[in-house]
Amino acid sequence: MPSNHLEVGVGTGYFLDRSSFPVPEPRLALLDLNPHWLKHTEARLARYTPEVYRANALVPGDLE
Repeated sequence: MPSNHLEVGVGTGYFLDRSSFPVPEPRLALLDLNPHWLKHTEARLARYTPEVYRANALVPGDLE
């Protein structure tokens, strides 16, 4: 059973760090405009090897 999760506006990653997923190795993607919080949250959740996307989710065409 695949488990995909996209977190938009990652903040500090506090809640994701304490979340449980239905599979041991979920596919996790992080999306935020702020590179500082993306890097922080990517490091915090490194055990999931998250994909990281820097973009503004509110601007049409900014997501590819």
